[in-house]
Amino acid sequence: MTRKGTFVCLFAVAVLLFSAVPASLSSGAPEDGTYAGDLLIDYGNGNTDWVAVSAGATVGDTVASSLTAAGVECTLSGTVLSVAGKTSSTVGAADSGGSLSSKGTTGVTVTSTWHVFLWDRAASKWSEASDLSASYSGGPLAVAFYPDGIVPVETPDHRSSWTMVEADAENSANQTADLSGGSGSVEWSNFPKDIIGDYSAILYADGHAIVKYGYPKDGSRTASVISHNAETGEVEWRFDYSCTMYETTSCLIVGQYIYIPSTNGHIYRFEWAVGPGEGNSNVTTFDGMPWDSPTIIPNETDHDVMGRPYGEGASSMVCDSGAIYVKAYNGMLYCFDLDLRLVWSYQMGGRTYFTAPTVTDDYVAAGAYDGTMYILNKYDGSLICKELVYRTVIKDTPYGAVNTPVFVRTGSSYAVFTTYTDGRGMNTVTSGVAVYSFDGTSLTFVEDIRSDEIGSITSYLTRYVGDGFSGVIVAAYNGVYKVGTDGSRECINTYLSKTYCTHSAPTLVNGKTLYFITYSKSILFSMTVEGKVVGSAESPLKKQFSMAPVVVVDGRVLAGNDTGVFTVSGDLPPYTVEEYHAETPLWEKAALLITVILVILAALWAVMRYGLKWEHPYRELHDRIFCYFFGENYTHNTKSKRKLRLVVAVGIILTSVVALASLCIGSETTMGVGEALSAAVSAIQKGGHSLTYEEMLIYNERLPRVIAAFAVGIGLSVAGAVYQAVIKNPLVEPYIMGVSSGAGTFAVAVITFGFTFFGFFSAGSTYLTAASAMVGGLLAFGCTMLLAEKTGGKSINYVLAGIVVGLVFSALQSLMMVEAGNKVSSALSWLYGSFANMGWDNLWLVLIPCLALSMVPLIWAKELNLVLLGEDQARQMGLDAKRFDRIMLILASVLTAFCVAFCGVIGFVGLVIPHLSRMIMGGDHRLMLPTAMAFGGFLMIAADLLSRILMTGYELPVGAITTIIGVPMFAYLLVRRGKSYDA
Repeated sequence: MTRKGTFVCLFAVAVLLFSAVPASLSSGAPEDGTYAGDLLIDYGNGNTDWVAVSAGATVGDTVASSLTAAGVECTLSGTVLSVAGKTSSTVGAADSGGSLSSKGTTGVTVTSTWHVFLWDRAASKWSEASDLSASYSGGPLAVAFYPDGIVPVETPDHRSSWTMVEADAENSANQTADLSGGSGSVEWSNFPKDIIGDYSAILYADGHAIVKYGYPKDGSRTASVISHNAETGEVEWRFDYSCTMYETTSCLIVGQYIYIPSTNGHIYRFEWAVGPGEGNSNVTTFDGMPWDSPTIIPNETDHDVMGRPYGEGASSMVCDSGAIYVKAYNGMLYCFDLDLRLVWSYQMGGRTYFTAPTVTDDYVAAGAYDGTMYILNKYDGSLICKELVYRTVIKDTPYGAVNTPVFVRTGSSYAVFTTYTDGRGMNTVTSGVAVYSFDGTSLTFVEDIRSDEIGSITSYLTRYVGDGFSGVIVAAYNGVYKVGTDGSRECINTYLSKTYCTHSAPTLVNGKTLYFITYSKSILFSMTVEGKVVGSAESPLKKQFSMAPVVVVDGRVLAGNDTGVFTVSGDLPPYTVEEYHAETPLWEKAALLITVILVILAALWAVMRYGLKWEHPYRELHDRIFCYFFGENYTHNTKSKRKLRLVVAVGIILTSVVALASLCIGSETTMGVGEALSAAVSAIQKGGHSLTYEEMLIYNERLPRVIAAFAVGIGLSVAGAVYQAVIKNPLVEPYIMGVSSGAGTFAVAVITFGFTFFGFFSAGSTYLTAASAMVGGLLAFGCTMLLAEKTGGKSINYVLAGIVVGLVFSALQSLMMVEAGNKVSSALSWLYGSFANMGWDNLWLVLIPCLALSMVPLIWAKELNLVLLGEDQARQMGLDAKRFDRIMLILASVLTAFCVAFCGVIGFVGLVIPHLSRMIMGGDHRLMLPTAMAFGGFLMIAADLLSRILMTGYELPVGAITTIIGVPMFAYLLVRRGKSYDA
C-alpha cells in the first residue's frame, strides 16, 4: 500500500471513530424511539422524560437548549433554572397545631428546585453539577425537581422505573418502556416458603425489583420487603418488620430512599441500594428516629369517623416535589418531608385503608370510608372542597367508600374520576365510577356509572388521553371500558371479563398498549387501547388471586399474586383466541371423560387380573361389594347391623355438625349457619369468581380445608387399621413403616434448602414440597419393605425395619433443621401438620386418592379378619397371607403418603381411631372399618377447626390438636371398657 493509500485509510478510520461519539452519547436509546436521547427530565412526581441532548458551550446552556429543542419551556437565569413554568416549590406553613392526631400545619417546610446532574460513567451514578457555567464535555445529563440531596432514580443504563403504586403521584398508571429484544418467556419467579405473596405494587429502580410480601405463613405477624436482582431474581436484601394483618399497601421510592408503610403504625425509610443493614441499623422512621421508635400513627383521633374497622396504619403513598402524601386508618391525610417530619395533617370524616391519595398540580385529592371525596391545597392541607359521592344504610349502619381519584385536564379545568363502593370491603354489593368537573374551587357532578351496568370495579383507574379521547380506562367484571370526561362510556373488550376479569387497574405503556393480570387465574394479557388482545403469558405461580398492578419497565414485565412474583423477558408472546377463550366442544369433553373412565377401568382390571390373580375381575369385585352390604354369608347378625348403622349415622351427624361449624367459625370472622350456607351456595353458583368477602372466605379458605381434613382423617384411620391388622400389633400407626420420616426429610430439604430431588423437579413447581414429600415417604417405605423381607418378612421384622429406617431419616431431618436458619418455623409448621395450604387446585390430589384407597380395604374386610388368625390358618382357608399382607402394606403406605404429601405429619388419628372403633364395634373389620371412617373424618375436621380458632392470629399444629382431643376420648373409653377390650 502506498503512503497516500495509508493516509486515506487512517482518515477513514478516524471518521468512523468520531462518528461513533454521538452514538455513544445516546447509547441505550431503543430503536422504536421510546427515548429521544440522553437528557433525563425528572419532574419529582414519578413522571420522567428522556430528550435529545443539544450540546452547548456550558452545562447550563446545554440543558436549556436541549429542553427548548424538545418543546419544554425552559429559562436559565444565572444558576436558577425554570422548567415547564416551575422554578421552585415550598410545601408547608407556620405552625398551627398540626400533629399525627389533629389537623393543622407544623412549621416544617419542604422546598424543591431544579437540580442538574452529570452522569459519572466510571462510578455509574449521577453527580450533581455544582457549576452550570462549566464547559460541557459530553455525556448524559439529568434535571430533577427535588429538595437538596436527592438523586434521580432513572439512569442511562435503566431508563424506566416504577416508584409508586400506580407509577406516579397522579395515579395515572401510565408508563414509558422499551420491551424490544426480550424472549417473551418467564425469566424468574419467587414464592417464599415462609411468607404469603404480593398484595401491593412491585417497585423497580435501577435494575432492582423490590417486593413487599404481605403476611407470614406461620402466623408470626412479620411482613417482609425483599429486593431482587431484576435479571436473575437473586435476593439482595430483606427487611422484616411486625404487622397486625395483611400488608396491602405499596411502598414508595424517592431518589435513593425507599419508604415502607406498615399496619403497625410506622413508616420506615432507608436507602434501597444499600438495604436495611445488620439489625436494621440503616432504618429510620418518623423525625429520623430509629426504626423501633415508639412514635407511630395512632389508630384513633378525637374525631369520630365512619368506616368498617379493617386495616391499621398508613395507606399507599405518593410523592410530589419532595413531599410525601399518605392517608391513614384513623381518617387523617398527612404530608411529610423526606425525613418523615410531619408538614401538615387533615382530618377526614371516614377511615381509609390501602388506596393512595392523588396529587395533581396544586391539589391533593383523597377518598374516605364516609363516601366522600376531599380536595385539598397540597401546600398547606387546607380544604378546597368535598363531595359526598356515595353512601347507603345497611342495618342502621351508614356505609360508603371513595377510592383513588384521577384528574384529566380539560383546558383550564379538570375532569375528576373516582371509583366508589358501599364500603364493605370484599363483601361489596354496590360499586361504580363517578365523574365530576373541577374548576379549582368546587366539584360539579357529571355522571355516575353503577356496577349493575358494568359489574364490580377496581379501586384504581387508568388515565388515557390520545386519539381524540380524554378520560380513563375502567377494568370491570363485565369487561374493559373507556369512560370519557363527559361521562360517556364504551365497552372495548369483553374477553377480559368474568373468569378473566382483573382487580387491578391496567398499565398503559407508551400510550398504546394496556397490560392486565387476571384476578383468579394470574394470566398476563396485553391489549391495544382499541380493545384488541395482542399478547398473553401464563404465570408460573400457583393460581391465586392477583390484586396488584402489572409493572412494565425496560426489557421486562413484572407481576405477582397471593403466592409470589414473576417476570417475563421482553413483551408478552402473541395471543390467540383459542389459547384461553375458545370453548371446548361438548363432544370433545364427553369423549375425554369416556376415555379417562375406560383407562381407569382397564388399569383396575389389570391389577385385579394379574396382581390379585382373579379369573373374572369385575364379577369377583361385584360379588364382594354386593355380599358386603347384602349377602347373608358375609354380613353380620341383625343386632350388629343395626348397631353399625346407628354408629355410622352418629358419626355422619357429628361430622356434618363440626364441618358446618368449621365453615361458620374463624379466628376473626364468624357467620351464622344460614349466612355461611348461603355464601357457599352462591360462591359455587358463581364458579368461584367475583365473590364477596364472605363468599371468598367460605369458598376459597374454609371449604377446601373441611373437605381435605375429612379425606385425610378417613385415610389415616383406615391406614392405621390396616397396619394394625397386618402387623398384628396394637401400637402400630400409619407412620410405623417410616413414611412420615421419609416424607418429612424430603419436605424439610425442599423448604429449608430448595432441594429439587436431584433436579427431577423444577424449583418453581407449585407442588414441589408435596411431590417431594410423597417421593420421600414412598422411598422410606421401600427401604423398610426391603429390609423387612431380607430379615424374614414377619410382623416383628416390619416393625423393627420401620423403626430403623425412620431413625435414619429423622437424623437427616434433624441435621437439616440445625442449618435451616430462619426457615425453621416453616419446616416445623409442615412437620406438625396443617391444612393452611389447601385450595381447590390441590384438593383433588388429596380427596380422590384418599377416599378411593380407603374404600379398598372394605372389599377385603373378610381377608383382614383371616389374617388375624395367623398365616397357617389363613392359608388353610385359601388365603395367601404373606402375599396379601404385602399388598395391604403397599396400599396403606401409598394412602399414608397421599395424606402426608399436602398436609404434613398429623399423628394420633391413625393410632387411636381404629382402637376406638374396636371398642365400640368389636374386632370384625366388616364393622370396624366403616366406624373408623365415620369418626376419623369427624376428629380431623374438629382438630382443624380448633387449630384455627384457639389463638387469634395464630394457627396451631393440627397434630397437637388431634392428640389433645383424642387422648381424653380414648382414656374415657379405655376406663369404661378397658377390662373387656382385647386389641
